[in-house]
Amino acid sequence: MTSNVAYRLNHDQDSTSASDGISRYGAYLRLNAHKFAAAFEYANAADFAAVAFEVATAPIMTPAYAQEHRRIITTRLAPFSEHLIARVELVTGRPDALRAPAFRGESRWYGWPTSASAFGAHSYLPDSDDIAERSYLLTSTTAHFALTAAELPLPAGPDDEIELHAMRALEIVIDQLNDVLNPIIAALERDGMGAR
Repeated sequence: MTSNVAYRLNHDQDSTSASDGISRYGAYLRLNAHKFAAAFEYANAADFAAVAFEVATAPIMTPAYAQEHRRIITTRLAPFSEHLIARVELVTGRPDALRAPAFRGESRWYGWPTSASAFGAHSYLPDSDDIAERSYLLTSTTAHFALTAAELPLPAGPDDEIELHAMRALEIVIDQLNDVLNPIIAALERDGMGAR
């Protein structure tokens, strides 16, 4: 993404790539319906929303329905009481001590690798093949925060319009994530803290 929005839903690809002709996300929800069992067993809207988000993101959906900003490496949501506990790792620039010539890409150390996506270049953790070719010095920061589960929907069970409720839960979670993360991403972008 070129903007400072942490997450946005890829509606175009969801409908045009849908195997059922309606929603690719809906098809993935049906394939992963078993993941919602605990949410129904304990009547926990936070648990339901965490699974709805998990299904909408990689590695389950690739490309993801919930597309993240290029600086977001991982986002994990865990239900806790009436909250979702978020853990988000973001790419940052190197601190001054690690910007010296000995740590720049033309020498031994490389920054975050990127790959192309529908929303532009995206940083990713290098795999073993990447590391066999070069060494990486990766800098990041991790944000831990709580999201409220007060307005999250919870279907009565697996036959209660699960796709509709999951979509609504996903929209609420993304709005809350964006409220917290957008200012952080904007600050990193504004301060020239490059992703590489």
